[in-house]
Amino acid sequence: MNVRLYKRFLKKSFAKQWKVLSKLRETAHEDDVIKTFRILIYHSIHPSYPLSIRPANFERQMKYLADNKFRVISLDRLQDFLDAEEKGNFIILSFDDGYADNFDYAFPILKDFNLPAIIFLATRFINQDKFDDYYQNARFYPGLRFLNWKQIDLMLSHGISFGSHTHSHIDLDNASSEDIEKEIITSKEIIEEKIGKAVHFFAYPFGQLNNINSKAVGILNKFGFKFAFSSIWGGFKTVSNPYILPRCLIDYNDTLEDFQSKLSGFWDYFRYVHLVKGLIKKAF
Repeated sequence: MNVRLYKRFLKKSFAKQWKVLSKLRETAHEDDVIKTFRILIYHSIHPSYPLSIRPANFERQMKYLADNKFRVISLDRLQDFLDAEEKGNFIILSFDDGYADNFDYAFPILKDFNLPAIIFLATRFINQDKFDDYYQNARFYPGLRFLNWKQIDLMLSHGISFGSHTHSHIDLDNASSEDIEKEIITSKEIIEEKIGKAVHFFAYPFGQLNNINSKAVGILNKFGFKFAFSSIWGGFKTVSNPYILPRCLIDYNDTLEDFQSKLSGFWDYFRYVHLVKGLIKKAF
């Protein structure tokens, strides 16, 4: 890159960051005039696994939420705040799959900051140390252990709730109605039996438009789920379809500045990328 192009690149980068910071100030401090909801997706929090968010980075992110005017709420309260007149920037923390490091590393940090969260469990793998062919097909992070029910019980008593992520983490769009119902209901019933609470929330495995279909939505509605969550990017102010709510992925290589800009809405153009890719995959 020559000097002229390099200077141009720096100018564009500076302008972009200035726009991010300006939007951040609006998001973090004008909570009395706006109302937005943003659900963050995490998977693994681990000190050395290559694809995991480092605990120190996760702690910095939670501190940022706690120190600024973000309202971190439990998913159980989402409908209450949707219905209320109260304004604010509402954040929900969600974890997919159910890795044991959610207990080992994320849970102590969440407790320190008194922040609620929900973990969506793929129930076939809970309490398991040895994995069958289902594990290979589920495209999990290879080699990571899963939670056990004792850990889940301990988290339950400290503001962590649990939802369904199917039983075997299959792509629902490629499954029959019978298999979809079995996957969803098996997971729901196992969790309810183990924790003694009703399960009303669901997260689609893989979660893009091409992994979601009307059969799954109908089954979720039939069995009393209140909300279901995709991995399609975005925040929301109101809910038009409670069974395809967007979320925002927090990645292992995100800097604190990336995290801040994701909260600001600067990355929301990703939503259109996800929708177009999903439509193309559904078509072919």
